[in-house]
Amino acid sequence: MQPGDHDKATLGAIVQALPDPVFVVDEFGRYVDVVGGRSDSAPATLVGKSLHEVLPQEVADELLESIRATLARNAPSTEEYCMQAETAPDRAQWFEVRLSPLPEAPGQPRRVVWLNTDITRRKQLEHQLEQAALTDPLTETWNERHFLHVLDQEINRQARYKEPFCLLLMELDHADTVRTEFGAEAADGCIRDMARLIRLELRHSDVLGRLGGDRFGVVLVNTPMNWALDVGQRIAVRAARMPFAAPGRTLYLSISGGLTDFRSSDTVDAMLHRAQQAVRKSQSAGRDRVSVG
Repeated sequence: MQPGDHDKATLGAIVQALPDPVFVVDEFGRYVDVVGGRSDSAPATLVGKSLHEVLPQEVADELLESIRATLARNAPSTEEYCMQAETAPDRAQWFEVRLSPLPEAPGQPRRVVWLNTDITRRKQLEHQLEQAALTDPLTETWNERHFLHVLDQEINRQARYKEPFCLLLMELDHADTVRTEFGAEAADGCIRDMARLIRLELRHSDVLGRLGGDRFGVVLVNTPMNWALDVGQRIAVRAARMPFAAPGRTLYLSISGGLTDFRSSDTVDAMLHRAQQAVRKSQSAGRDRVSVG
C-alpha cells in the first residue's frame, strides 16, 4: 500500500458499514454516487438521476438550494426535510441531511457528500412533548395558555379574512358541591365527561380548551352569532340530559354558558370580559342556559 491507502481503506469500510446511505450529489442536483447503507436503503439506480426525478418538487428545490449554499460557504451544513404521504398525511417521514463539500475536481461540477438519516421517531417524540405542554392532562383539551394564544391568533386573522367567529365560555354548574359531597375524583370525572360531551357538538376546526377548574372555552371559527348560539344551546341540552357517575349515585348536571362574537378592534380581554358577563347572566337567571353578551 502507498502512504494513505490504509486510511482510505479504513474510511471506505466505515462508510460501507453505515446503516444509512451516503450520497454524492453535484451542484446541479444529480446523484453522482451512492455508498454505504443497507441494500434496500441505498439503491444504485439513483446514480445519474436528479433530485427532481426522485423527490417531490418542493423537497428537491429546498435540498438543491441547501447544496448550493453549502458549496458557496464551503462549509458543512445540516438540514431537515419531510416526506409527506399523500394517501396518509399522518405518516410523514422526516430526514436529517448532513452536507459537506468535496474538494473541487478540474472540469467537473462541484459536489457534496450527503448523509441521510431517518429522524421520524425523534420528530414524533418532539411532537408528543409539544402537545403535552399545550394540553390539559385531565380533559386532553388545550390548556388555558394555548387556548388564549389561539383566540389571539383568530382575532389577528380578522384583519385579513374578515370571517365571523364567536367565543363561547361554559361553566359546569354546582361543580364545587359535587367536589365537596362526592370527592375530587368524582368532580374530576364530571369535568372530563363534560369535555367529551362538548366535543360532540363541535367541528374539527373549532377549538376547545379548559380554562381552569370547571370552566371551558370554545373558539367557533367562521361562525356567525346565530349558528354559535345554536351550538351553545345544543351543548346545554345535551349536558342536562347526560347522567354523570358519582359514588353510589347518578348525577344530572348542567352548564351556564356565555357567548359573544368578534367585534371591530376587539382584544382577547374584551371578548373574555363580555363572554364572562354573559355566563354570570346565565347563572343569575337560574343556570342551565347560554346567554349572549
